[in-house]
Parts: sequence; structure tokens; C-alpha cells
Amino acid sequence: MQVNPRHQGEWRFNMSNREEKRCRFRNEQKELHLLVNARRQAEHQACVVGLSPERILYVPLDIGKNVNWSRADTASGRMVMAPQEFSTTQEGYLLWRQQLRNNLNSGQFDLVILGNEPTGIYHEAWTRQILTDFAAELSRETGPRLRYRLLNPYQVKLERTKLVLRSRKSDQIDLLAMTNLLRQGQGNPAVLPNAEVAALNQSVALSYQALRKLKACRIDLCREFDRIWPGAIVNVERFRRAHPDMPVPTPIVQTKPLERITVRLLLEHASSPYEVRQLGIEGIIALFHQHDVSCGLRTAQRIVDCANQALPAPRALVEVYQQGLRQLCQDEQHWLARQAQHEAQLTRLVQETPARFLLSIKGISPTFAAYYLSLVGAPSFFDWADQVWAYIGFDPIQSQSGDSNPTQRLCISRRGDPFYRNVLTWMACLVAGHHPAFGLTFIQAEQRGLGLWGAAIHTAHKLNRTCFRLLLDQRPYNDTTHPDDFARWRTFWLAHRQHRKSPKTTLAPAAWRPTPVVTEPSI
Repeated sequence: MQVNPRHQGEWRFNMSNREEKRCRFRNEQKELHLLVNARRQAEHQACVVGLSPERILYVPLDIGKNVNWSRADTASGRMVMAPQEFSTTQEGYLLWRQQLRNNLNSGQFDLVILGNEPTGIYHEAWTRQILTDFAAELSRETGPRLRYRLLNPYQVKLERTKLVLRSRKSDQIDLLAMTNLLRQGQGNPAVLPNAEVAALNQSVALSYQALRKLKACRIDLCREFDRIWPGAIVNVERFRRAHPDMPVPTPIVQTKPLERITVRLLLEHASSPYEVRQLGIEGIIALFHQHDVSCGLRTAQRIVDCANQALPAPRALVEVYQQGLRQLCQDEQHWLARQAQHEAQLTRLVQETPARFLLSIKGISPTFAAYYLSLVGAPSFFDWADQVWAYIGFDPIQSQSGDSNPTQRLCISRRGDPFYRNVLTWMACLVAGHHPAFGLTFIQAEQRGLGLWGAAIHTAHKLNRTCFRLLLDQRPYNDTTHPDDFARWRTFWLAHRQHRKSPKTTLAPAAWRPTPVVTEPSI
């Protein structure tokens, strides 16, 4: 088959451009990974330089909920302590601590390297106690030294797979895998968050819990309302797509029912179609006016028509369902109050933690700053920003067999927590609406055809790198934007969004021109 040279050259250009971008991204990841490994190995070599393998002891600790495992081996491979179980109670810790002290004070070893995985919450008690009891040995530079490392659980999993060549797992195999990683110099220094960061993490967890409970409660609330009043809540757009040949129903409101004051008032005072039929149009208008809510003849007519078209259960059953509906409304108010309480706590705690540096970026609220710090950790769980990006499931994946397709769009993996994906996406949308540096990135991504959420994810990638660097360096954002540009950008952004929403009726704003920064001449 012959190919037009013009189209062939265009195809090669597109393929090379896309492949070049992918290769550049992969090479950056490899370079960062190599740099981090080189730094860790250099630090490890500085600790073991000039020491005999028999004078170096590796002590892996496998943390569990009720039982911990530990062993001890020299760098030459000689087993000093066979794998042994220890209770997680105080008695088990004291027994393990005595054995570690005996090895440190025996005079046989100049360097003892201890390591374990940060396993959920179960490692915190032993880790804090180890940092307290062995503070002198950890800070010692001469004599028997102790180095304490926290190992990445994913690295332990990969090392375990290399050892047994299968997905088999046991505590003894995990100890061998951790010993190999400690010999390679892997792991980060064992540091736990202070009281302020711990309080912030706890408030974030409770706020997240309230958010999940609130979402589940609202789903149950809509379901119970549908049982009482069939057809009161309908997703009209979805109905049109699914049933294009059927007449479109007329619900009480078109979109976001639980955010409408009309639905809220009916849920509280007239949640049954029987009650609405009894009130009639004049009664509905009087009910709304009694609670200082505007209601015209058309709105009342729509509510009454929706009640007349419904096919409800018998009145006795509807009264039973209304009791459950009132209980769900109370639960919703409870979780709303809980969420507001925890967000107020986050606003106060942010000023006492490194999350305060994120507030220097225009558009980031204290709540989102606290969420991001809880994700990254203080000290950080990650070595560079793209690890955060991959951890929450935003990294692109490609699964195929055969020849590559240069025009194929990669999809995100979605392997992480969707809560943090939503957090980063909404952070990007808010910052884009308040800061020109990120807003221009958002608009340029939209103009390239990425769409609204594609542009939000693209901006979130830039924002993630910026926030990670601020937390890593413990500094505020170095903003060179002119102070007058923030108000001007907000006006420009709203005009741009309105034009994107209604391009036929709204004119596009003039091109953005930043205020030139005038520098004073040096004397």
C-alpha cells in the first residue's frame, strides 16, 4: 500500500512529537529515581566506609497489629538473632529493646541499622518509643551507632517478589526483604509528625469521614423521597439521553435538588404528594410566603402538577416513610455540623503547621491546604512531586499489545483515593480563578482541546509541583505577580468563563496583558 508522502511526513511528525514527550517524561522519572537512589547510597556508604562487614548489624522489624517479628544479621550474612516473635505490648517491647541494647553494648558492632515499614497506625507506638529510648545512640557519631530507617512498603513488596518469584508472603520473607533493602541503603530517616501535624491529620480524617457520611446520607435521603413522592426528583439530562423518544418529565426542580430551597421547604413541611394536593396552589404559595421564600403562580402550579402526576403508596405507608425521611434529615444536619466543626478546626490548625506556606498561593483555602499537607505528610512521605501524582491515581497508563498507536490518548490509572483527586482538581480550579500564572495554564489547556476537567487536571499537575516544593523548602510562594493584577484577573476570568459558557451571547474579553513590573534603577 502506498502512502501519500505529505500524509506520511505529517504522521511521522505527530508520532515523533508524542513519543518524544512520553520518552522525556519517562527519562525525567528515571533520572529522579536514580538521583534519589544515588543520594541514599552515598549516605549509606558514608556510614559504612572503613567498617568490616562483621561490625555492621542489620535489624529489620516487621510490625503487626498484635505480634511483631524481628531478626538480626551482619553485613557478611551471619545470623546473629533468628526470626523471633514479640508481643506488641509493653512486655514484648521491653524484651526486644533489651536484645537490641545487648547488641549495641556487646562491643561486636560499630553500626546497627534498624528498619521497619510504616504500617498504618500500628508502627507509631514502637517508633516513638524507639526514638525516645535510643535518642543517644541515634545522635552518636562515634562508638556503637544506631541508624533508624522507615522503608517503603511497596519497595518491600518488590524485594519480596524478587526473593521468592511469586506473590507468596510471610513474616520471615518480609524480614529478608527488609534486610536486603537496608543493605542497599534504602529507607528514609525515621521521623514522626509532631502534635500540631497529628492534630491536623486527625481533623482531616474526621472531616473526610463526615463528608463520606454526608454523601451517603443524601443518597438515602433522595431515595426515601422518591419512595414517598415518585417523580419529584429526576435527572432530566440523563433521562433525555437514555430515552430520547419519550416525553420529558417535569420534576420539582431541574438540577441539584438538595441545593434548592424549594425542595428543602417541601421536605420539611410538605414531603407527601397527598399534602401538596390538599394544599393546592394557593396553599403552596401561602406556605412559601410564610417561611419568607418567594413562590409565584408558575412554581406552585409545577409543584401541584408533579404531585397530581405521581403514583404514591397508600397514605398509611407514606406516613411511615415520612418518619424515616425526617430521621435522615436530622442525620444530614448532624454530619453537616460535624463537617463545619472540623473545617473550623482545620482553619485554626493550618497556621501552626507547614500548610501555612500553601496559603501564600492566591486561591488556596485553609481547608484545601490542610488536605494537601495530610496527603503529602510532614515530614513528607514522598521524594518528589510526581510520586504524589502517581499515588492518587493521576499517572497515565497504557495497556496494549502489538504496535503502538501514536494518536491514542492515555488515560489516568485511578488507582489512588478519589477524594484526593477531587481535592487537587478543585484546588486547581480555585487557584486558576484567582491567580494569573495558573489561570493562563488552564485557559491554554482548554484551547488545546482538553476540555474543562482535562484543563483542571493539567493545571493541578503544575499546582501539585508548586505546593510540594513549598512544603519541601518550608517557604512561601515567591509571587512576582503585580498586586493590581489579581483583581483584574478575577474580572477577566469571570468574563472568559461566561464567554465559554455562552459564546453566542457573550463577547470574549480582550487578551490578557499583565501589568509591567517597574524595577527601580540601582544606585
